[in-house]
Amino acid sequence: MTDQQKLPGQLTQVEASSTRASKIEPRILELTDLDGNYIEPDSVVTVSDFFIKGVATPARPADILDSRTPIAPVLVDATGHFTTELFNQSLGTHVYTVLDESGQESSPWVVTIAALDQLLIESIKGPDDQPIGNGSSTAHTDLRFIGKGVPGQVVELVDNGIVLRLLNVDNSGHWSAHLTGLKPGKHKFVARELNGKESAPWHVEIEKPALLSIQFGYGLGNYQPIKDGETTTQTAVVLIGTAKPNEFGRILSDAHEGVVFEANEYGVFITPIKDLLPGDSYMFICRSESEPDRHSEPWMIHVASEKLPQR
Repeated sequence: MTDQQKLPGQLTQVEASSTRASKIEPRILELTDLDGNYIEPDSVVTVSDFFIKGVATPARPADILDSRTPIAPVLVDATGHFTTELFNQSLGTHVYTVLDESGQESSPWVVTIAALDQLLIESIKGPDDQPIGNGSSTAHTDLRFIGKGVPGQVVELVDNGIVLRLLNVDNSGHWSAHLTGLKPGKHKFVARELNGKESAPWHVEIEKPALLSIQFGYGLGNYQPIKDGETTTQTAVVLIGTAKPNEFGRILSDAHEGVVFEANEYGVFITPIKDLLPGDSYMFICRSESEPDRHSEPWMIHVASEKLPQR
């Protein structure tokens, strides 16, 4: 076999050298907006249309990936360069790479797309999941917040100028927070970026909570009223008290199993207590389910062992 002859499928030294030289490692060279403005890696931008320029093996196909998902095919020219347009990219963080047909992938170019004026409080709700409008009032001292911010950044939740929480904004541009034990009075909530930029304020007035109390009772059999500390012949009584609207919890006793109470929309509860024993005294206390430290003053009755004289 002469120097000029070769087996089928074999490359001459010149051809092999040329093939090796033509293979280019895929790489993103730059990302720009449609006006040609350069976008640094790890930037936060408010545009969603881009040009991606890069290099890869000449005259061979490749793909643009976003977080390992193919989003746009590219055809590399004879010099190993390509330019690709990406339109209407979604809000959030994008991790762009180039993948060639041999499976080699470039280093990532990360960019976060944020909406203009994206920093805001979207909603505030109480523990009953009912919305609390901007400028409204509530009796709830536990509030849940949902808002928007720049994906991947940290925002402060501020109340009357005081930072209450540091919150991470997720990749979809949302953050959430749960505040408990807020004090009665006027509150001005804002979300604030670490650079000082603030959202529009959300004003809420927290009303002074209704007193949790047992006001009086009456016999379930004779409907005779019973005041704190009095004696009754009834072994079943009804307790009437005050609480926050729709508040619920348990009426506890030192000598009786706890009974559930639930206030109506006006903050009044009417709860029967049964199976009281003649001759025993009972001290009742209401304890809130949502706020275990919130409880009523003690309220006492004595159940007579014998029938009382008529009044």
